[in-house]
Amino acid sequence: MFSCALPTAPRCVGALPWRRALPWPGARAAPLAEERRAFSSKGYNITRIRYPWKVEMLHYSWNFLKQEMINHFQEQPQRDSTVHIRGEAWPRFTMKEELLEKGSLPALVG
Repeated sequence: MFSCALPTAPRCVGALPWRRALPWPGARAAPLAEERRAFSSKGYNITRIRYPWKVEMLHYSWNFLKQEMINHFQEQPQRDSTVHIRGEAWPRFTMKEELLEKGSLPALVG
């Protein structure tokens, strides 16, 4: 089928020096045994076993964790997060740089 005598000849159509000759031009050759990966993760599926004792333990442990979190935050001192804002209307045709120079903080409150 091929017109060349040696499979390693550079002008031979479909023949590569390190692989077997290909059946037609443009066909892809399979990798050699040295080039293949030693493992494949294509069909690897993890099957998890739901042990009844573990499911029950996780179910009851949430109530303990929730109560522990509630107790922790109730023991913390109370904090006041109230913010007092005093706002004024912007004068018309005023740039923000002018407000900053006066010591104001330009903001839009919706």
